[in-house]
Amino acid sequence: MSELKPALTYDEQIDRLINIHNLLIDDAEKAMVIIKRVNYYRLCGYPLLSKSSRKLSSTAPT
Repeated sequence: MSELKPALTYDEQIDRLINIHNLLIDDAEKAMVIIKRVNYYRLCGYPLLSKSSRKLSSTAPT
């Protein structure tokens, strides 16, 4: 059985979204609120990312 990856803090998740997934985040605090409610892995998926701008959608679930 493979080992689980260590959990990332919310700040680390936001950094990863910006630096690895090239997501543009204008408001890190709002992004953190969304991550706490939605889930980091859902943000990495297609539903919340605009393919043209790669910017966090304002239609993110609240």
